[in-house]
Amino acid sequence: GQPLWRFLGGNGDRARIPLYANLNRGTRDRSSSGFAEAAKRAVVAGFKAVKSTPFDEVRSTGQHSTEIVAAAEAGLDRLRATRDAIGADIELLVDCHQRFDLESATEIARRVKPLDLYWLEEPVPDNDVEALRQLVRESGQRIAGGEGIHEPDRFREYIDGPAVHVLMPDVKQAGGLTPC
Repeated sequence: GQPLWRFLGGNGDRARIPLYANLNRGTRDRSSSGFAEAAKRAVVAGFKAVKSTPFDEVRSTGQHSTEIVAAAEAGLDRLRATRDAIGADIELLVDCHQRFDLESATEIARRVKPLDLYWLEEPVPDNDVEALRQLVRESGQRIAGGEGIHEPDRFREYIDGPAVHVLMPDVKQAGGLTPC
């Protein structure tokens, strides 16, 4: 019986809510230039941030850390092309879809450092809270995650430590707005 902004604790004084363009599903040409072109279109449409999911070649299981990093090379090329296309004034967010282990995520975080990412989202599986905590402490990257959390009590694991800089629960997976 109340507006969502009040339910979430806001005061209703915000005229605009910042959004990012998600390039993942709309980018049919998965080459570096395809990602760059998709990012340019988002910027022309007025977005000040774009989120990329560039690591198509990385499988979430069955690869050794060195194989994962090698498979990630095409994704790194896509990110470099995207950053070149959007310039330094547009935020670049990266979703890893939990495809890395701690060793490979640490290497990827090091290699994307020159790209000045806004965040590195879900670099490791969301149930590996200790790996997330280590990345938060040591990577120098803003880490985002928590979409796959189903039980509200598990959010405490992410907050204590912390395991992420940006907690991003998925309302439909977490059981609705009240648990979030």
